[in-house]
Amino acid sequence: MSNVSNMLNCPNDGTALKTIVIENIPLDQCTVCGGYWLQRGELETLGKQHKSPLEPVVVGSIGITESARKCLQDGTQLREHEFAEHSGIKIDQCPMCQGVWLDKAELDSILHYLDEHIETDPTLSQRVMLFLYHLTEYPPLI
Repeated sequence: MSNVSNMLNCPNDGTALKTIVIENIPLDQCTVCGGYWLQRGELETLGKQHKSPLEPVVVGSIGITESARKCLQDGTQLREHEFAEHSGIKIDQCPMCQGVWLDKAELDSILHYLDEHIETDPTLSQRVMLFLYHLTEYPPLI
């Protein structure tokens, strides 16, 4: 197994990425800037290992901007968006292959966020939906 990823180069400096293992998941990392390339599903796998299941992270239509970077796999312009609502963590993601580029500190920030936000209680959205369900289950008498 080669330590250098097949034809994946850093979108920041063009350095060939090296395969490393973080929490038993092989990821591609730039040896110069420390950024990471995660294939589709790898971020969700990290979430599962932190007991914080993630919905598939995909480029949405709200709150995205064009990134200065291009996809390492297909050359598509990456889109920058927030990793999770109100997390403050920006990620670059390919709208085609759904791969994710993370700057060096962003992976640590995401792992810390996952550890801090283990879902044990219903989220605000879930509580609102439960409230609305109860309203319709027992509609008020008119």
